[in-house]
Parts: sequence; C-alpha cells; structure tokens
Amino acid sequence: MIRHISGIIFAVLVVFALIAAYATYVSLRQDPEQLDNVGKQEEPKMLSYSNSTYGISFKYPSTYQLAEKEVGDAHRAHYSIVLMRKEDLPPPQNGEGPPAISIDIYQNDIDRMELVDWVVGTSYSNFKLGTGTYTSTSVSGVEAVRYNWSGLYEGETVAFAHQKNIVAASVTYLDPNNDIRRDFDTLLASILLD
Repeated sequence: MIRHISGIIFAVLVVFALIAAYATYVSLRQDPEQLDNVGKQEEPKMLSYSNSTYGISFKYPSTYQLAEKEVGDAHRAHYSIVLMRKEDLPPPQNGEGPPAISIDIYQNDIDRMELVDWVVGTSYSNFKLGTGTYTSTSVSGVEAVRYNWSGLYEGETVAFAHQKNIVAASVTYLDPNNDIRRDFDTLLASILLD
C-alpha cells in the first residue's frame, strides 16, 4: 500500500514538472527575445561624469561608486577621481583598498614636462614598478602612452597631456581576466576632452 501511494505521489510530481516545463516552453516561444536573454546578466546602466574645471568627461557602469577629491597642496595640485565596485564597499579600515579605476590629474604648468619624460621620470606614474616599456596609444584623439606595473595589485596606466596637466588613468586588479579591466577600457573609450 505504501509503495502504491509513493508511486502515485511520484507520478503526480512528474506530471507537475512536465506541465511546468511545457508552460515555460510555450512562454518562451511566444517571446523569442526572452529566450535570447535566458542565462544572461543584464548589462549595468552607464552613468556620465563631467568636470568642467579639468575639461574631461566619461561614462562608467552604474556598478561603480565614484569619489573625487583634491590631493596635494597649492604648489603641486593633484585631482583624483576614483571608481570602486559597489560590491567591494565599504573598503577595509586601516587596510588597503580594493582594486579600483582611478583618473589622476597632475598639475604640469610649473615643470611643463613632456608626456614621456613625466611617465619615465616621476614617481607619480608608477612606471618604475613595471618592465620599463610602454606602448603608444591615444585617448579622445590625443597622444597617450600605456604601460603596466606591479605593486600590491597588478596595474595598468594610460597617461596623456591635457590642458596644463598630465592625466593618468589607471586600473588595478588581481587577475588579468577581471571585469574591471574591461570596464577600464570602456571608460577610456568614452573619454571626451574639452
């Protein structure tokens, strides 16, 4: 008798599973776009940043929190824009922050250094923490250099001159396949300069 009841329960469960599978199939057939999106994550919304003082704007994913601040003193201004993934917040207190994307704008109107001289010759660039090589590239049609370096995290920087400043856009990461590197390239491609 118990076997007979268990068999009936099992049969009922199989019928319900088949009905649910059929209903899902019918639903997906009626909306082919829904079928295309099965298993895909929704792309994050892109947010816009603009700074008229430094003449720079860009887009970044809504999965990041942006913070900006003046660093340095009146003699050597340095403006920092940092983007951290919201999933990595809050950063640990009294510890190292998580991997991030940063755009650092260094005053260059006093020294008036050429881009490559600034990259190779200053400690701000982190260039000396790398292999000592760079590649030429461009950002928003402006000549730039790209190089890798290593510290607490692996890092990559793209530097270019704009107005009376050197702009160093950097990303830090633990693994070269991290999504943060793709987000960095997306941000770089969206930069507009005034």
